[in-house]
Parts: sequence; C-alpha cells; structure tokens
Amino acid sequence: MTPDDNRPGDRPADDVAARYARIRRRIERACVRAGRDVDSVTLVGASKIQPVERLQAAWRAGLRIFGENRVQEARDKRPHLPEEASWHLLGPLQSNKARLAVSLFSGVHWIDRLKFGRILDRVAARAGPRLAAFGEGNRGDDATKHGCAGAARFATTAPRGDYDPRGVVGVLSL
Repeated sequence: MTPDDNRPGDRPADDVAARYARIRRRIERACVRAGRDVDSVTLVGASKIQPVERLQAAWRAGLRIFGENRVQEARDKRPHLPEEASWHLLGPLQSNKARLAVSLFSGVHWIDRLKFGRILDRVAARAGPRLAAFGEGNRGDDATKHGCAGAARFATTAPRGDYDPRGVVGVLSL
C-alpha cells in the first residue's frame, strides 16, 4: 500500500475531497495495471448513514452516484443534492416499497431473488425507465449470506412472460 491509499483508520472526517481524490487515484492505478480504461469504472459512493453535508462535499469533489441502504434515507437526502445526482439502492428492499424505490433509484445492487426482479421490472415498466440491476449470487450457497444460487443463470436467462432480465447489467458474487 502507498501512503495515499484510503485505509479505514486513516480517514480525516472533514476532508471528503481529499479522500475522494485518493480513491480516484487508486482506481486509476488499478486500471493501468489491468489495462482497462478508467472511464469504464463507475464509482458508487456508499452514502448510507452519512450526513447531508458530507454528501454535498462529495458532490463538489466529483462523486456523482450515491448508494443508500434505505429507501427512506435516500428520499430524505435527495432534495439536498443537485437533481443530476444519481442514486443506487445497495441493500435489500421490502416489496411494499418497490414503487418508491423505482421513483428514487436508477440502479439496484441486490436482486437476490427472481421474485424481486419481477416486482421491480413490473413497477419500473409502469413508471418509466428501466432500472440498472445487479443480480446477487451466493456462490457457496451459504445460508448466512444473501443471494440466489445460480445468479449467472438468473442474469442471462432469456426474457419470459413474467420477467425480462435485460435490465440486469451485472452480477454481484458473495
């Protein structure tokens, strides 16, 4: 690790811009090592439990996508950031909050069951643009972890009458 790496015990609470710059440099170095275009990497800042002031500082520093675990927290924070900010849901969702989630988020990072893929697909079809979704797979079928077995199959399954997985843009693997 280099001195400018972002280590958990090394984070000045008030210096969001410096932390953001360190993270971007780490991404750039990793892309160089991998021979990958840095513009192909999307940084989603986990803004959960962070005060609005920190999110505003992150926006000023260049962060454009914020990730929340709770629908209500995103709803409360959104008015305090520019309309151009993008929001992704990082945590699980109760099906009764699907409509609100579709109105708030452009991406969902936790589709762990086909049931939720179907619900979000149906709600999003009525509301407008399709959500970018990540299927969450449990590689080891570990009962203590979220995710469906065979997430890769889930993400690449052909459209069916009750679910069209074209909105699934990736697979998270646990």
